[in-house]
Amino acid sequence: MREFNFEWVSTVEISKDARAFDLHNCFDFQKFAYDLPTRCLSLVWARGVGDWVRCDLPAMLSLSLFDVDHLAVTPRDPKMPISEDDCLDSFGYTLDGSSNDDVFLFDGRPDPAWRWVFTFRSEMSIIVGAERAVLKIGGELADV
Repeated sequence: MREFNFEWVSTVEISKDARAFDLHNCFDFQKFAYDLPTRCLSLVWARGVGDWVRCDLPAMLSLSLFDVDHLAVTPRDPKMPISEDDCLDSFGYTLDGSSNDDVFLFDGRPDPAWRWVFTFRSEMSIIVGAERAVLKIGGELADV
């Protein structure tokens, strides 16, 4: 990823415009969609409903990744409850050609060649390589 309008603050927290969003505790993953003609992957989270979730958080966050050149989804663990599919367990990086077991963390600006790995509590992972990423706060998806 060469260009993005946000920062990863931790393995589950994303920050934009001095506002941090905890994707593990405060948001529920809703869906991902890949548009073939535009090579755009969209990931969408909705504000959680737990009593610990602040009501001033946005109703929705959408992360759109553009000019995707690599996309893989690893299977979920069938022994895990379906309810674990909506919980981001961690975000990390992997190198081209690495296995899903080679996910690493990095503090700072990542190398543009690294692939991004979103791992969920159900052990499903979305691995993506793209040119740029745009985080939108609110209901609209990022424009291509």
